[in-house]
Amino acid sequence: GKKLLQRAEYVVVSSTTLASQLRQQVFDITNIDQITPQFALPASSKSGGLNLREHLCLDSSSQLIGCLGEFKPHFRLKEATWIVDILQKVRTDVHVVLIGDGPQREILRRYRDHMWQRDHVHFLSPWHLSPQVFQQLDCILTPGDHIGQSIGVPLANAFGLANIATQSACHRELANLANHDGMKLGGPDAGSLAKHVLLALKSKQPVSPSQDDPDTQQQLTKYQNQFNSILNG
Repeated sequence: GKKLLQRAEYVVVSSTTLASQLRQQVFDITNIDQITPQFALPASSKSGGLNLREHLCLDSSSQLIGCLGEFKPHFRLKEATWIVDILQKVRTDVHVVLIGDGPQREILRRYRDHMWQRDHVHFLSPWHLSPQVFQQLDCILTPGDHIGQSIGVPLANAFGLANIATQSACHRELANLANHDGMKLGGPDAGSLAKHVLLALKSKQPVSPSQDDPDTQQQLTKYQNQFNSILNG
């Protein structure tokens, strides 16, 4: 909360939008730094692990759209389920995998169970998350509109996946970075997002994983050094 931020000696945020809002709400914050979230892939990321299509009882040719985040309203996960209905008119092999947990889990399950295409919406516990699981996804969908960075954005970037995201201020900021060339902005409505997902599945253009990018390595080093200095301070 606000009182905690007022007492903090240092605040690290993921976007200039969030930093600006904090400065407006908490006037006496002096030390705010921005570090764009990045992920470093472990060396053992190319073999073993869960076979996602087998786990979900799907055909090997199924197209998997991953949607990550807390099951809360501002992550707008219902839009991800609507996209399945829209895409079924042109592609019947598309499946959405909602990866996460949260207070709206049962609400989303009940909503899914009343859909015509309920067999194309799946839930995956965050405990199953691994590099092997992400490498089996065909693209990442980020329908949220909150001001912070969704975990799906840096993960898609790290694994070289196309990332379809809403046109929030934070997403626009990330899309302008040189090492986020796989990020496409659409929405906020489900129809616009579905169009971009369909294009991403059709093109399947490979995106360079971010760990191969020198700028990403520099960001990771900055992130580690920043937190080391805070912990050692």
